Amino acid sequence: MFPRTKNQNKWRFWIDRGGTFTDIIGYDLFGNIKTFKVLSGNDHYSISPVFETISQVVGLESNELLSSKIIEEIRVGTTLGTNALLERKGSKTAFLVTKGFEDILRISHQTRSSLFSLSIKERPLLYTSCHGINERMDSNGSTISSLDTNELNQELKQIELSGIKSIAIAFMNSYKNPSHETMAKEVALNYSFDNISTSHEVSKLIGFVDRCSTTVVDAYLTPTVSKYVEKLKEFTGDIPLMIMQSNGGLVEAFKLKGKNSILSGPAGGVVGAIETSMQSGRKKVVCFDMGGTSTDVAHCLGKIEYRSKTEIEGISIVAPMVDIHTVAAGGGSVVNFDGVQLKVGPTSAGSEPGPACYRRGGPLTITDCNLLLGFLNPEYFPKCFGKDKNQTVDRQLVRTEFEKLITSSNSHQPLEMNIYQVAEGFIKIANEKMANAIKKISIDKGYDVRSYSLSCYGGAAGQHCCDVADLLGVKEILINANASVLSALGIGLANEKKVLEESIEKIFTINELEHLVKKFDSFEEKLKNEMDLKRFDQKNFSIKKLVNLKYLGSSEPILVELSAWGEMKQEFQKKFQSQFGFIEPTKEIFISSILIEMTYMGEKIGSFLQSQKIDSSLLQYKDFQKVFENGTWKQIPLIKFESIVDQSIVQGPVIITGGHTTVVLKTGWEVFKNVIGDLILKRTVAQKNSQTRDESTNNLLVTTLFGNRLTAIAEQMGMVLKKTAASVNIKERNDFSCAIFDAAGNLLANAPHIPVHLGSMSDSVKTLLKSRSVKSGEVYLTNNPFNGGTHLPDITCITPVFLSVNSEISFLVASRGHHADIGGKTPGSMPAKSSSIEEEGVLINDMTIVRDGKFLEIQLLDLFAESLHSPRNESQNIFDIKAQIAANQKGAEELVFTIKHHGIEKNKILCNELLNQGKKLVQDSIKNINDGSFRIQLDNGISIAVLIKNDIKNKKLIFDFTETDSQHESNFNAPSAITKACVLYVLRCLIEDKDIPLNEGCLFPVEIKIPSKNLLNPSYPAAVVAGNVETSQKIVDCLLGALGLQAGSQGTMNNFSFGNAKVQYYETICGGTGAGPNFNGSDATQSHMTNSRITDPEILEGNFPVLLQKFSIRRNCGGKGKYIGGNGVTREITFLEPMVVSILSNCRTISPHGLNGGASGVRGENILISANKTETILQSDCEINVSTGDTLKIKTPGGGGYGNLSKEICG
Repeated sequence: MFPRTKNQNKWRFWIDRGGTFTDIIGYDLFGNIKTFKVLSGNDHYSISPVFETISQVVGLESNELLSSKIIEEIRVGTTLGTNALLERKGSKTAFLVTKGFEDILRISHQTRSSLFSLSIKERPLLYTSCHGINERMDSNGSTISSLDTNELNQELKQIELSGIKSIAIAFMNSYKNPSHETMAKEVALNYSFDNISTSHEVSKLIGFVDRCSTTVVDAYLTPTVSKYVEKLKEFTGDIPLMIMQSNGGLVEAFKLKGKNSILSGPAGGVVGAIETSMQSGRKKVVCFDMGGTSTDVAHCLGKIEYRSKTEIEGISIVAPMVDIHTVAAGGGSVVNFDGVQLKVGPTSAGSEPGPACYRRGGPLTITDCNLLLGFLNPEYFPKCFGKDKNQTVDRQLVRTEFEKLITSSNSHQPLEMNIYQVAEGFIKIANEKMANAIKKISIDKGYDVRSYSLSCYGGAAGQHCCDVADLLGVKEILINANASVLSALGIGLANEKKVLEESIEKIFTINELEHLVKKFDSFEEKLKNEMDLKRFDQKNFSIKKLVNLKYLGSSEPILVELSAWGEMKQEFQKKFQSQFGFIEPTKEIFISSILIEMTYMGEKIGSFLQSQKIDSSLLQYKDFQKVFENGTWKQIPLIKFESIVDQSIVQGPVIITGGHTTVVLKTGWEVFKNVIGDLILKRTVAQKNSQTRDESTNNLLVTTLFGNRLTAIAEQMGMVLKKTAASVNIKERNDFSCAIFDAAGNLLANAPHIPVHLGSMSDSVKTLLKSRSVKSGEVYLTNNPFNGGTHLPDITCITPVFLSVNSEISFLVASRGHHADIGGKTPGSMPAKSSSIEEEGVLINDMTIVRDGKFLEIQLLDLFAESLHSPRNESQNIFDIKAQIAANQKGAEELVFTIKHHGIEKNKILCNELLNQGKKLVQDSIKNINDGSFRIQLDNGISIAVLIKNDIKNKKLIFDFTETDSQHESNFNAPSAITKACVLYVLRCLIEDKDIPLNEGCLFPVEIKIPSKNLLNPSYPAAVVAGNVETSQKIVDCLLGALGLQAGSQGTMNNFSFGNAKVQYYETICGGTGAGPNFNGSDATQSHMTNSRITDPEILEGNFPVLLQKFSIRRNCGGKGKYIGGNGVTREITFLEPMVVSILSNCRTISPHGLNGGASGVRGENILISANKTETILQSDCEINVSTGDTLKIKTPGGGGYGNLSKEICG
């Protein structure tokens, strides 16, 4: 023990308020800690039970008040901020924004969260009212229009009269020049508002959408947080009160801001894990916090790691926070069997009603699985369950519910698993999800976690830690003696901290580094003033100065410490090489932002042991528990935490209980207690790759695990591609997709980004396999629309996967990305008036791009040079292709592990089983589909027609496009792979509630009929650029119309590109989606075959010579009906240099159709406004030259309505 000095002879209390329990740690007069758990209750302001407990601990009578005479300090971490966001219990807020951007948070990044849901949820909004203000700064921070203070005052008076007390102010480019925001705040201070949040004070980072969102969050939460602090002060009186922030540091309670309260509790857990691990001599740690609803994971190298952005329920927050990743798998995650596959989450039973075993009518969960299998003992649960909250958990009820689950499911085949095997299967799936979340961290940061220790805490982590560690290859697990209250402990061990981050957006040069040093000095003075240095011993201050560097044009920065220019460059390249496997020595390095962290290093507490009596007698196994492990029942010892004597070794399997924690030590693991009382778990018997008895006999379980694993690998590929690509299309707009294929080229799993890519990529892979013998060490490149491609800008990179050089092919991985320019007659390679494929860019046909590990750059450049219209930015093409190769390489490495685990023959079986899963789900979904037909017309007169026939006898759905028009002279021809992708997308929408990978098996019960030389099956050299982006949208509208599922959505992607010799840019613009039988359409959302993001306004203006004048929703343009179609948008861009502009769009002449009596949506418009304000209506498809000062206004269509409104009213 470390004795406390005389001036420290007082209590300290550290509190972590969770959703179900509040953890309290008291640090007593003798340097020991005492822990308590109190029910949190539903009201976040009901904190009296916590302070009643504290009063009892320090020996006060009920009428005595807490004071600083007996308590030195109280520290609190809380879920208040997060819960106020989720439950919408913040303060009424008014949002003041640059005029023209009033809908910026309604539109957000224009993507939909669920790719295959036709009924799209509205984006969450926290503000009560929004007010556009006349003012404007350009991307350099120069004033275009001064702030209109008269208008501002009028708006503020209106807000004040409405009773709103909190204001959020966010103006375009204020991160460069905040003067307008500062002026607006000064004006607002003359009114009776309780809180005013300005975006430049909330965040100094580029990115208007996310900064607006963060400012509104801060305004929404700060008054609520302040009220909570006031409530706390009623109990704490004159006791110093500190609150944990999302950045892992403490702040004086009255200084806490809403945006910094989001990860208060979880951040405490990470601090606790780092500090306790360091005390055990471990620096390399993965934090694993498994709670009731979700699991939080984090990577640590002896210090907190930050991220600049997080997202909660679709709401973005930009602020330095502890880098914590969350996965929807916790003890309360709901488990289910739908007759085809086992499912875990993402829904949770919560604390009410809770798991089935709580006796409150809740669903089966992971907690129930552990209880059924014997890993949780009902005797160790408190008697607080059931209707009267006086019973323990009910294992028999769980057994009954599992019997119902496996007998009532509509299974295609007898389920050859008993309830215990099913429960173990659910746990294996949950473990895979959690392990994959940790793998994402390792990929994101470029670390191999196999050399790390797994620090486990939270109520459920101990039951899963050995299995998760095995999946990761981790050999050591740390479980602190206070693991069940580690977040509270971390709050006690944290330091007071301030963190600031600001965008720089400059080339990394020696001269620019000198400017950075001066800026850091300015930041340092600012932080010293804010932290009030007079309160502290200045010797105890720590200052970190960090710089986010990236390659020019790429998206993901890497954090390096401020030092000499050469040292920083070397450190950046070293970290980049570690993460991505290559560097670009000729590419310029760019300063994204700078970050400064100032910390006051308070007193270090030397011991974390609870005061308790330790039985020093030798460990004896007196109690045993019957458990189901790896497909068999066995009796294993049941021991208590405190009975493990220092340094004595216990072999698994064994269950360890105590301190509100249950640890399941699995076979092959051992545990001992170190000198500070922590449990150290080590794997002593090497893992075997062979499956358990259940996995070898139950294809259902292993197929589900296999499919989840492949999906996770595809997602990992996508992470690598996005982080390493150079073009805005990939890094900002997410216009890319990654997928995994079997040895025959069938799609097995994907990371869903752009639907039109996914269904069509398998044709590219199959064509490659037919055309040549693929070899190990080679990578292939194609964009051929007549061999599975979509259009030329979509370049596909394909890598075969072999277990060894001489083995047969096991998988193929592919990544497809939309390149900003691949040549063609117009910049951006999206010509409106092309009539042959040569006019659209360079055609690449199954070219070998890597041979024997070497990138064949010269051959690629030769191909570019030979083309009629070569690419305008070849270096960017090469950089993006290298990023695709790196993504494929990551996928290949992970798949080799999978092959080794299962073996080549078992791997083939699992591929087939996965495809059969997709087949069965589609067969289920199409059973009740009626025959139907539909015809749809495009603006240029082309017709698409489909006849859908349900062949019930053969369980097949036939899509006949014979009546569609022939191949067209325009570029609206759609390669057959696109129609296949559209059909696959619609089929996947039919089973959108099923958590399955999209795979080729979904097409097995399908027949697609398209004649040759048809609009949907063109022959070389037809132009096809619009077929991918425009015709595809109308194909889907036609299919959904024939099925009666949805009225016409906007029916276009509104392709807009511009460029000159220096820059090229391309975007697609959202519109309204169609209404359906029981839902309204969605406003301002990407629909169907695209889900690409829109470039952020500040990033757009910072990278291209344009000014975004307006981006807003077109009100009342959705079709009327019983259910109303969604609204489109208006987007106005002024050009600051002469440009060539190309527009490919539709539904400018023919409106998006209504369905079942619903009205059509309003058509879109393309309007050119010259510098002298003359307006010209443009065609749906056009190529024009624009001059400096010209403005393009694009109004996108609304979706069609569904159902006859007048009949509903009359009836």
